[in-house]
Amino acid sequence: MSITDVLSIQLYTLRALDSLERILDVVAEAGYRHVETIGSHLDDAAGVRAGLDARGLRASSSHVGLPALRERPDAVIAACRTLGIEQLFMPAVPPEQRDMAAAGWRELGRELGRMAERFARDGIRLGYHNHHWELAAKDGTRTALELLFEAAGDSPLAWQADVAWLVRGGADPEVWL
Repeated sequence: MSITDVLSIQLYTLRALDSLERILDVVAEAGYRHVETIGSHLDDAAGVRAGLDARGLRASSSHVGLPALRERPDAVIAACRTLGIEQLFMPAVPPEQRDMAAAGWRELGRELGRMAERFARDGIRLGYHNHHWELAAKDGTRTALELLFEAAGDSPLAWQADVAWLVRGGADPEVWL
């Protein structure tokens, strides 16, 4: 790990705890200094920021759902500014869309590429977080994940590679990364 790497804990993984206050206490007690928030935290950015500040924590990134990216991009940007976030990741397509055909993955890639360009103008890097279902072949041997990023073209769309999901999907992370 280099000096510029930031080790963050994904707050989503602690969602079974009773409240955000409890989650942040546990994270701080465990010695973390950076967290990745979830989309609902952006709805109360000032309150979340106060909770982070009180514990000496910083938000390094956030997951945010496709509906918020589509319907409230200005509010998402404002929340990112409040929290000091410069990286957003769309965490997943809804369950009913995970088995969509190649054309659907291509359209999603084009849409996310356009969104990435929009957010980049405001200094925020937008990316996609993979799971195992994006490794399903959709066009010959080409996977949904490949189609998504090919369709994003030269946009600044980033990839938040989840190695555990790659392995669960039967992929060799060394080949993909």
